[in-house]
This record gives sequence, C-alpha cells and structure tokens, in this order.
Amino acid sequence: MKFFRRSLIALGVAATLPTIVFAAVGVFYLLHIERERVETATLARTATIMALVDARLQRDLAVLTVLSSFASPDDDPSWSGFQERAARVLNSNPAWISLAAIDTSNGREVLRLPRQSPDAPQPGGSSHAMAPPNVTRSGLGQVGAVERGSEPLIWIYAPVWRDGSVDYVLAAGIRTEVFQRILLNHAPRRTTSGIVDRSGNFIARSLHYEERVGTPATKYVRAAIKEGARGFY
Repeated sequence: MKFFRRSLIALGVAATLPTIVFAAVGVFYLLHIERERVETATLARTATIMALVDARLQRDLAVLTVLSSFASPDDDPSWSGFQERAARVLNSNPAWISLAAIDTSNGREVLRLPRQSPDAPQPGGSSHAMAPPNVTRSGLGQVGAVERGSEPLIWIYAPVWRDGSVDYVLAAGIRTEVFQRILLNHAPRRTTSGIVDRSGNFIARSLHYEERVGTPATKYVRAAIKEGARGFY
C-alpha cells in the first residue's frame, strides 16, 4: 500500500512537472514580448522628443543664419548699424538670452547684446567666446554645449560670410527651459528621462533639473553616446 501511494505521488509529480515547465516557458515568452513592447515604445517616444528638439534648434539656427547675412563688419566696423536689427531679433525670441559676434581670428567678442529687459538673467561664463571649429571650417550653423551660469543655456552659432571666408561668427544663447518643457511634455511620468549634449552633459532632466542641468550624466550614458546614434544601454 505504501509502495502504491509513493507511486501515485511520483506519478503526480511527473504529471505536474511538464505543466510547471510549460508555465515557466510561457512566463518567459510573455516577459520577452513585454520587453520588446517597452523598447519599441521607448524608442518611438525618444524619436518624437528628439524630432521636436531638432526642429526647435533648426528654427533658431535658421533665424540666426538669416541675421548673419545682415552683418557687414567691413562696411560697419563698429557694428552700430547691425545692433539695432540684432536687438529686435533678440527681443522677439523670448528663449534667447544673449547675442554675440565673435572674431574668428582671435576668438574675441566684438559685440554682445543682452536682452533688453531688467529682469532677464544674463549668461555667466565665457565658454562660448571661441567659436566651434566646425563653424569656420564647414561654414554651416552649429549647436554648442550646455553652459551653466545665472541661467543654463545652449549656444548656437552661425557663420558670417564675407568674400568667401568666415571671419566672424554670430552666437545666440538659448534657455534650456525650452528643451525641459519638450521633455516633460512627452517623457513617461514617474521615470527618469534626460536630454544630453554630445559631451554627455544634461540639457534637460525629468527629475532634479535645477541641480543636474549642465552636469555630466553617468558613465554609461557617455559610453552609449560614443557607441552609436541610437539604441539601449
């Protein structure tokens, strides 16, 4: 009788094991499908955010490029005639903090226009004063790195063409709040999301933005930037 009971138990276990294995395989398959769904949704959401960021930057670069066509340092060495037009453009773009003209021969500013508002914070630091080499070499607009000051900002640059060469570059400082709003409007809630510049420094962050903007992201983020234009880390 004991032998018969042991046999029944053994048969019961033997009958149950395939069910457990099947259940484990089923759970693994469901988890795999859920992971693919999350990854696909994340990449799609990221693509939307970056498309909006790129569109905003391209818009600002287009405005700055058009403005650069009115700069005539040869005919107006003091830039006095250009300043009035530049001031109008600056004050018609609320996200712009400052405009500067840079002499590419020595990297010095020859013109700096702050926003004409007493309560508008002015940028700190001078890391923008040397125009990025790609601007002068390619003659195309360029997006610079994030800079921390009294208010964090991103610098964009447009070349000033004269007689086939780039002797000056216009620079405009844009508030990072623009990109912070884009991120918060499209990033999933209760998650940590961020936008970084090409050096891996935060431009926007869903959590602790004020403390982290302009600071380096983790080494994993910086390594991912070097590995490719998109993907997971």
